[in-house]
Amino acid sequence: MAFWGVLYSSPLPETVDVNRLNAYQGAEINYVIPGSSADIMGIKEGDVILELNGVPIDYFMDLKPEVVRNFHGDPVSSLVRRNGEDLEINGTFGGVSQFPELKEPKWRDIAFDYAARRRAQQRRHSQEDKALQEIALQDIRDELAAIANELKDDPHAQGAERLQTVGEWHLVYVIDKNNN
Repeated sequence: MAFWGVLYSSPLPETVDVNRLNAYQGAEINYVIPGSSADIMGIKEGDVILELNGVPIDYFMDLKPEVVRNFHGDPVSSLVRRNGEDLEINGTFGGVSQFPELKEPKWRDIAFDYAARRRAQQRRHSQEDKALQEIALQDIRDELAAIANELKDDPHAQGAERLQTVGEWHLVYVIDKNNN
């Protein structure tokens, strides 16, 4: 069985944006084992694998079956998107026997460490998104309060009030056309 020497996942939102990808397209490389065939070929963290040996990698889970169908020494051709640019990177697959020091617990530690970093990054992005939404909502509230304040002194407006609906603010006012 072939060993490429990468840890990968579904691309993060910022990776999708930078690389102009469809959501979940490809497999984002999160870690490259030093000295592995992927490292020797020039695969880097942050690269997005779009094809492996001519087979499209539409979703990150498509990568593993394409790697394991090969053997140590088989040629590998990959289409990689790096910083929005497509690159073809070629080489050969390695084998696990090349890494006697790469024991299962060590590989698992690398995977768990990456998973923890990714969860922390996703939480941070979620908190940033919530903070930006709250700022935008407060801006809308401030604008509506200013408009309502202006309308309260308008002799043509019977009244102004804010009505909150699901996630949106509306300002409703009535113009009294009979009042001159």
